[in-house]
Amino acid sequence: RGCLTAILLFGLTAFSAAWGAEGGESRPGRPRLLVFGSQGCAPCKRLAPLLEELRREFADRAAVVYRDVWREGGGQADVDAYALRALPTLLFFDGQGVLRHRLEGFTGEEDLRSLLKDVSPDRP
Repeated sequence: RGCLTAILLFGLTAFSAAWGAEGGESRPGRPRLLVFGSQGCAPCKRLAPLLEELRREFADRAAVVYRDVWREGGGQADVDAYALRALPTLLFFDGQGVLRHRLEGFTGEEDLRSLLKDVSPDRP
């Protein structure tokens, strides 16, 4: 169990760093999935591989952005700004920046894919 926890923690940390480096949040007109989590959050760790897969799959259509609320400087400001009540919290924004879907807690792959498709339809 200790090895699995270490692998999941490493995966979440590496995943968070990769997301932050993309700058997907700053591109106007681009749909995005904004995920708030924490390294100490078991459901967040379970989501990490699913979110990485979706980040790759939707790379040309939407940004997938992860923020660790306690490590990336957001902290209480993120909690207040996005009314965070649970981790993970997943916010799906369309290309105009309108919040279309909000989920709290672990969510399965098909639901995540479906909601991401909803905010980022195929481009002609």
